Amino acid sequence: MITEYVKRFSYSSNMQLLVYKGFVFQFSLIGTPELKKRLWSAYVLPLLELVLP
Repeated sequence: MITEYVKRFSYSSNMQLLVYKGFVFQFSLIGTPELKKRLWSAYVLPLLELVLP
């Protein structure tokens, strides 16, 4: 039971990491540095704070 939960959790966090890497990659491709900075501080950092303990 517990190992199943841990497996599921590690799988979902791996998926989330992939999603965030995709977002970061897209952010790196678009816009001006100022826009990137705003997107980074507005979206990516809060998401990372939610995911990482």
